Amino acid sequence: MYFIVSFNDIGEIEQLETKRFMGDKDLETWICKVSNYQEKNNILVPTQAEAIWKIGKRSFSYARFNVLQLEYDKPIKF
Repeated sequence: MYFIVSFNDIGEIEQLETKRFMGDKDLETWICKVSNYQEKNNILVPTQAEAIWKIGKRSFSYARFNVLQLEYDKPIKF
């Protein structure tokens, strides 16, 4: 699997695009758009994401995420 990654003028990732199976059928274009970069724990990260299926010429947004809290480098199982 590969991703086509798009960046904005200041080097932030704006979009990731790949082909994924939609159910058990054909591969379709799947897109994740990220935005609203904020500093969390001294690291600049996108805090909003949108998941989109692109089927033919139509796009279908099916999920939106907002990062409210971010933890990393914790030596515990999750």
